[in-house]
Amino acid sequence: MEASARERFSLIIMDINLPFTNGIRAVRQMKEIAEQASTPVIFITASKVPSLREQAVALGAAGFFEKPYEPKEILAKIRELLGDPVKS
Repeated sequence: MEASARERFSLIIMDINLPFTNGIRAVRQMKEIAEQASTPVIFITASKVPSLREQAVALGAAGFFEKPYEPKEILAKIRELLGDPVKS
């Protein structure tokens, strides 16, 4: 959270289950900071609670992956969002 006030991120990958908060709440707070408002967010979670996906989508999630996920799928999403430096 402190870094989001100082830095402009190209992409945020956020686990929903965090020790002292949840990823949805953390991203909501980060998006209140003007510099992070348009930053794409990929959520990951081990939870199967359907409302988490709905909350993430409502927050504008660029991706949502349930664990276990295929690493190549999340990598493809990252490349889609940031561009593929291999192809550039």
